[in-house]
Amino acid sequence: MTMGSDEQRFWELVDELIELANGHSEADGPDMVNSALQYASARFSAFVVATNTDNLADEKPEALRFLTNHYREVLDDNLEDFVENPVEKSPEL
Repeated sequence: MTMGSDEQRFWELVDELIELANGHSEADGPDMVNSALQYASARFSAFVVATNTDNLADEKPEALRFLTNHYREVLDDNLEDFVENPVEKSPEL
């Protein structure tokens, strides 16, 4: 079974962003990079919502619900992956 081009591109983007984060982690530490990624993700998500709605004030609660639920789901999936496949602890932790 092969991935569709959109799904393949999605995973390529994920890999590129993680590679960029890993590179910055060497100089700035993983905690700093994690905080920056979270802020950047929130900022970009807010931008996408703002540019795709006619009334942001009315749609803000639903956007918050959707985005926070989605983040929680993917975070839970990834934490579970690390429970099942432990990694070496970072020296900064």
